[in-house]
Amino acid sequence: MSEQGRACLFDTDAILALLRPQPSDAYVRWLARIPREDQYTSSVVLAELYTAAHCERASNPSAEADPVEELANRLLSALTVLPFDADVAVTYGAVAAGTRDLPDLPLPEATESWRHLAIGATALHYRLVLVTGQPDRYAAFSGLEIQSLSDLSSSS
Repeated sequence: MSEQGRACLFDTDAILALLRPQPSDAYVRWLARIPREDQYTSSVVLAELYTAAHCERASNPSAEADPVEELANRLLSALTVLPFDADVAVTYGAVAAGTRDLPDLPLPEATESWRHLAIGATALHYRLVLVTGQPDRYAAFSGLEIQSLSDLSSSS
């Protein structure tokens, strides 16, 4: 278990923060205290990251390193990927039913909201602390414990 006694699910922002050329020292130190077996992400996060990697590959086909292969090598060995399955869908439905504005959003915003609801539902279903750079995205979730990246930077 993590230092808080809880395992963690890392959203897209939290993973991208680690993939930067110079990630936050405070974040890296905090993460080093969490055992590998307590580090998770969602298949929805993985899909977002692979989308970005494929876009990067398409925009720079002659690059020395293949971003898709690099992502697979770096990420898949570092985190356990949890599925968005039928059990998580039940949690998603309960939260989404309380989010009245979702159907009225334009498509890009609705798609982004769907992804955040799916990521948050995964963390909530598995009772994981959600690590994120944008905690406001998960405001619809009652009972979801959130670890904000900004709190890690300000506490060190």
